[in-house]
Amino acid sequence: KAIAVKLGRKCTTVDFNALTLQWMTKLSRAQFASLKNFFLYGTTSNSTPLYVDQLLANLMTIVNQHQPKILAISVFSDDCRTATRLICQHMKDHMPDVKILIGGAGIAKGQKYGVSDAVSFGEKLKNQGLVDHYIIGDAEHSFQEFLQNNLTFPGINSDNWQLLTNN
Repeated sequence: KAIAVKLGRKCTTVDFNALTLQWMTKLSRAQFASLKNFFLYGTTSNSTPLYVDQLLANLMTIVNQHQPKILAISVFSDDCRTATRLICQHMKDHMPDVKILIGGAGIAKGQKYGVSDAVSFGEKLKNQGLVDHYIIGDAEHSFQEFLQNNLTFPGINSDNWQLLTNN
């Protein structure tokens, strides 16, 4: 947010994780477990689609309140990938003019359940048309460059990025 504000951009941050957890705590223990297992392990029960639809509707209400031009999503870990994919698909279906940018540790190449990624999660979602851009690595410089439309900066839409130094 500080980078966007420094460049004179209007910016609002919303912690979807906290809001989702707050909403999920109102569910029964079984409903909570159903959603948790879906997002962490991909397992479903008969009621899981209903809860996922409710969650996406809640998130869309929040996004619609802000009418963003860009929706930047921080993907904290590999465990956030299912939710990120769903949110991005839902946004593309309902607000196709909003540009989606993802970044964070969860979009890099990784290994989950013994399976290594051939390409980064960010690249996969971009190739599938679910995101418009992704940032790999330290975003302190690349996010500023992104906002200035320098999309060739290392780490923007590329798995090659530059480590920040103290120089």
